[in-house]
Amino acid sequence: MMTETIFRNARSRTAVEGAYQRLLALAPDARSRLVKTRFGDTHMLVAGPEDAPPLVVVHGGMGNSALALWDGAPLVGRFRVYALDVLGHSVKGADVRLRMNSGDYGEWMVDVVDALELSTAFFYGASMGGFILRKLAEIAPNRIDRMALLVPAGIITGPLLKGITRSGIPLALYRTTGSKAALTRFLDGLFTTPDPIFGEYLSHALKHYKLDLAIPPPGSPENLASFRRPTLVLAASDDITAPGKELLARAATLFPHATLELLENHKHIPPSDPASRARLCDRVTRFFLEP
Repeated sequence: MMTETIFRNARSRTAVEGAYQRLLALAPDARSRLVKTRFGDTHMLVAGPEDAPPLVVVHGGMGNSALALWDGAPLVGRFRVYALDVLGHSVKGADVRLRMNSGDYGEWMVDVVDALELSTAFFYGASMGGFILRKLAEIAPNRIDRMALLVPAGIITGPLLKGITRSGIPLALYRTTGSKAALTRFLDGLFTTPDPIFGEYLSHALKHYKLDLAIPPPGSPENLASFRRPTLVLAASDDITAPGKELLARAATLFPHATLELLENHKHIPPSDPASRARLCDRVTRFFLEP
């Protein structure tokens, strides 16, 4: 019997695959592509004009390519979007988890852009995706044209006690009892505004994944000394995982050349109504395409 690495069991994988397919039906038209890396097959969704600037999008923990493409739909008209499925954090691709305290994620990203035959590209990562792009910047800074990080992990470590009481306890209750009240309390700590589509997907992901409790280690200026490409860091003022002002202060030491912006009255997950998504994607687009 096959042992699951990232899911509780085969039924859990099936449940999350169903949630993925429901998101895919809402996302812009895209084609599925699989590339080989030293860590295993990597799946992605590819959308947008073939002659548009390439943009590699890296989702957060327990996310997926369909969620990233749905959330970033306004980007598809301006870029050739490659929405990756992160190994160990998506129902798509190889059933492996990479080591956070090593260069694994950076090396994985190098393999992906090599497979896509991209010498350089724009990169956009959210949460865990921001940590992964930081690892790429450490080991292969020359592959990044411009990089945008949305509430990136691995910059600071958030308040532990608040994280446990606001997030850890409700999450544990939901996973053990299926309590909808506990799920609502957990999601309220993350979402700026309620989001039935994103929330429905997360209800399955939170229930069925084997939780990876490893915290992305903060970076160091020394490891990023060779990276000087234009960078945009967007932090959220009310993010319990990484309070915005503290995150930006630390980001300034890691990326002294970066543009740093605080999203006021935002939690870890920004509003995802069409107007809010359009504003966020417009800000990212202007950063990538400005002289």
